[in-house]
Amino acid sequence: MKKKRTKTDLFLKKELANIKKQVSSLNRKISSLLEFSIGNKGVQTDRQQTDTGKKVFELVERLKSDLKEKFKSLTRQEFYIFSLIYTMEEQEEVNYKKLAKRASLTQSSIRDYIARLLDKEIPIKKEKINNQQVILRIAPELRNISTLNQLVKIREKRSLFPS
Repeated sequence: MKKKRTKTDLFLKKELANIKKQVSSLNRKISSLLEFSIGNKGVQTDRQQTDTGKKVFELVERLKSDLKEKFKSLTRQEFYIFSLIYTMEEQEEVNYKKLAKRASLTQSSIRDYIARLLDKEIPIKKEKINNQQVILRIAPELRNISTLNQLVKIREKRSLFPS
């Protein structure tokens, strides 16, 4: 019994050390984005606030642009599968079987489409339940910034003005 406790303690210590490293890394990234002077007792000047706001705005715009390009690169069928997940998820948990039935495709085809979507960095989450069933979800971050209608409009612009 004592050995199990020791192994668990060591595991927890390692996990805690990893978490501390991740937090430290995130703090450094946040600090580099904010880059405030500590002169004048850390009071920010208008210029510093404007520069930081500009950096954040530019970052958000770059992320939006990247997201638009990713969705423009989807084939019609890939976007269809994505949109099915998006809409089905609002009413029920989505798995390969339900998605295949709704799309009138095989589960194997659905797995292939999901793999392609993930390869193209489309924000879909796969969650395994009881090491058997895979639940598919749209990343909540995407739902927070973009509706399905907005994503459809991005796709329509692609077809109107091919690059």
